[in-house]
Amino acid sequence: MTECGQTTGMHEDYGSASPTSPLNPRVYQDDESRGCCSWGLDHNSTWEEINVYAREQDEKRERTYRRDVQCCCRFPWLCGHNVPIAKRPPGPVPHVCFMVNLKSGVGRGADLCQTLKSVDDVTVIDLQKLCPTPDILRGQVLKVIQLHHRAQGIRIVAAGGDGTVSWVASLIEEACQKLNIDNVPMAVLPCGVGNEVSRCTGFGASYGGESLENFVVDVMTGRTAMLDTWTVTIEEESGRVEERIAVCFFSAGFDASIAHRFHQMRERSGSKPISNTLNKAWHVWYGIVEGMSFEKYVREDSMDLRVDSLWVKLPPRINTVQIMSLPSSADGNDFFGLGQASGPHELQNYSYPNFGDGLLEVVGTGGVAEVVAIRNRAAHSHRLAQGGRVELVLHKPTPVQMDGEPWMQEPCTVTMEARGKQPVVIGRGSTRGAGIRRQSWPEMEEA
Repeated sequence: MTECGQTTGMHEDYGSASPTSPLNPRVYQDDESRGCCSWGLDHNSTWEEINVYAREQDEKRERTYRRDVQCCCRFPWLCGHNVPIAKRPPGPVPHVCFMVNLKSGVGRGADLCQTLKSVDDVTVIDLQKLCPTPDILRGQVLKVIQLHHRAQGIRIVAAGGDGTVSWVASLIEEACQKLNIDNVPMAVLPCGVGNEVSRCTGFGASYGGESLENFVVDVMTGRTAMLDTWTVTIEEESGRVEERIAVCFFSAGFDASIAHRFHQMRERSGSKPISNTLNKAWHVWYGIVEGMSFEKYVREDSMDLRVDSLWVKLPPRINTVQIMSLPSSADGNDFFGLGQASGPHELQNYSYPNFGDGLLEVVGTGGVAEVVAIRNRAAHSHRLAQGGRVELVLHKPTPVQMDGEPWMQEPCTVTMEARGKQPVVIGRGSTRGAGIRRQSWPEMEEA
């Protein structure tokens, strides 16, 4: 029972197993010696049986989504309503390093840096301060990982939006490759607008400036799951080639146009972000503007799609193509529709989405009205394909976005393929696509 007068609850979130991996992290084993997984299924169960069970569990998760942590807020370490401060576990614990992007979201980075001064034994790296000198930034990351990895271990916190998460993941990857070690675990403190990685890994939708002591304890003690990282190669017709790292999604069409309109407004006016609510209100406004423009981005002569070497026909009704690694996009919308059945003209056979399965889900969405229906779980986007390598050929200038960063893209071929795995810490809130069993507050305290 919390001091708010309400109890905390828990549920279990599972992914599915995939025949593409002999030991897939989506199957959580309570006791290998018992020869059964935590679902109570025999290891001889077929993939179809496991996937059916996973769908049932996800439907259950969605039904309990709002009462996962039944305080006045969904995330007890964010609600600020007299939640008791967690004690750090005795003995050696991993060191925690915060990599803060001061420009993310509504610019809470400066307040965050001030708040972190009251937290003991953490390191803070200001990404924006060191951004003009990338060699120094990479050197700082390398130094802090090298200093703590062999001692008590280290966990990195990406404090920012999804773009910051991709940035920090690339810094971790580069440093760990130089040290010849596995990537160190990363957690996410949601300071951006969408915060899709944070939503999926159980750390909530937004950080509001509250005490971080409980969050630090969660980062130190939380279990981890594997998050896929992706190489996005953009090869323009002019011969220019650019390579980026992504962890969330890539899209081309009306949703990217909305994000691009908002980005241009911010650049023109030079206005500083005030609040996430105002940012979302601007997105709603530009969504209305986009809907009234009747611009058609997805046409036979505008783009082509190929997944795992197979060409995929794009339905005429869709107006954006979204390539997703996470089952969350555009402020927490589930475009794939976890737990919902496929329509008659959609992809029918697929592995249940999981952000560590090495697969991308490709969907098409018709317009703003369909997004509203998806947000209310009354529909899902058109499921086009699922695969490990996706090529999107753009024949005309098209608005695109990657992990929440929009731009206008000239004709090119965009290729998205597997890059590696990044361990991520799982928080105490609702997860989506993590494929592991979570613990409640009382259960973690007993452990």
